[in-house]
Amino acid sequence: MHSFYRHDLLFLTPKARERICGQIRSGCGSHGNQMAEAFGSGLIPAIVRRYAPCDHSDIGIGISFPIIVAGERLRFATAVTSAEIDGMISPYAILGRPLDTTLPLLKALEKVKGLNLTRPGNLGVYGASALQVVTGLNYVHDKSDLDLVIREESIGVLRHAKEVLSALERQIGVTIDVEVILGSGNAVKLKELCSQQKTVLIKSILAVHVINKREAIGSLPVEYPANSGRVRE
Repeated sequence: MHSFYRHDLLFLTPKARERICGQIRSGCGSHGNQMAEAFGSGLIPAIVRRYAPCDHSDIGIGISFPIIVAGERLRFATAVTSAEIDGMISPYAILGRPLDTTLPLLKALEKVKGLNLTRPGNLGVYGASALQVVTGLNYVHDKSDLDLVIREESIGVLRHAKEVLSALERQIGVTIDVEVILGSGNAVKLKELCSQQKTVLIKSILAVHVINKREAIGSLPVEYPANSGRVRE
């Protein structure tokens, strides 16, 4: 359908932002003007979300604002065409950017980076932390989770990562939520994949469904390349 994946951050053309700002003003009630002004600045990227029937052949996006009202973050969902995209940054590329470690959540992210849990380029970040890093706006707060994604790793590496990250959760008091990208390109929660349950919930760009955990594990890499320095699973 297209080459973008869930959690990719998209920067849109000025014309696309103008169109979407009109949608926001007309569809978001008393907060519409504030949200449109924030998005119109060009600082806030769109986030690739799950495809919906109303998106037709377009790319479904969500917009998350650094604005919280009555304890809830303001969000807006719409769709764009590929011609309206002016740039993209993946969750994996975000970790190559400098982190403001004066913020506790990004300090925790810096610790995770230093653990070398995956091969280079296979660990990414999404959610509030990703938006904070990319925009510099106030997305993270004291109750924010640290949302990570891991791709192209074997089940042995993933189980080790789960153990290490669970210990880090207890140490720093931050919930760490990890998605694993399977060979199919679909995602599953790391904690589910490493649990004793027989089925797991799978998220794709199209839908959410349940599959046998053995099938999910079977789609992962069996071993590392010979020059990786890792032990075969």
